[in-house]
Amino acid sequence: MVSLSSKQLKDIPVNSLAEALTGRMAGVQVTTSEGAPGAEVQIKIRGNGSITQDIAPLYIIDGVQVEGGLAGLSPQDIESVDVLKDASATSIYGARGANGVVIITTKGGKEAKPVISYNGFVGLKQLANRLEVLSPYEFVVSQYERSRGTTEAQTSFARIYGNWDSLGVYRDIPAIDWQKETFGNDAWMQTHNVGVAGGNKTTQYNLSLTSNNEDGVMLNSGYDRKLINFRMDTHA
Repeated sequence: MVSLSSKQLKDIPVNSLAEALTGRMAGVQVTTSEGAPGAEVQIKIRGNGSITQDIAPLYIIDGVQVEGGLAGLSPQDIESVDVLKDASATSIYGARGANGVVIITTKGGKEAKPVISYNGFVGLKQLANRLEVLSPYEFVVSQYERSRGTTEAQTSFARIYGNWDSLGVYRDIPAIDWQKETFGNDAWMQTHNVGVAGGNKTTQYNLSLTSNNEDGVMLNSGYDRKLINFRMDTHA
């Protein structure tokens, strides 16, 4: 079994629990379906893989089995994450635990007067490595050089771009860097989490409100999510 505690999660500046788990638990592989903020996340335990069968682990949140357990949770609301990845998972949860079990415990209240807490961060994401691109003239010259192999290729080039003597007109065509136009956003991201916790000897509670907002490096890939988490424990 491998575990993460709230102390390990609290200083990780991410908007989703799946991102917080990435690279921090041995034997647990976290991948996203695409690079957009809020994209679907897939977790593999022990490297299981299948084309025809579901390889998702079993999620247990506060003792309740939940499908797709990470989508509706904020890292700021987590007390601990435990991953069972050996035979003990099957012995406890049966065949459903064959792909591993992710046990998530959310933060509860304490026997104390109501305490208001705040946790938040603001960050900026940018494209880490922007590739150099050709100007229109450089591109046409490269296509000219590629077309010198066969008569058919030369004829096709001349029909599309013209002959060598006329290629100078491409020097005056303004260049559009579509890489910059598509992935050039300065993606501001921010998370704000406000919680109220307290209780008495018989009843403890924790109410948490979370706002996640991320612009996304790629155009039109923004992400805005609001979460409410409430936990109450009572006993005689």
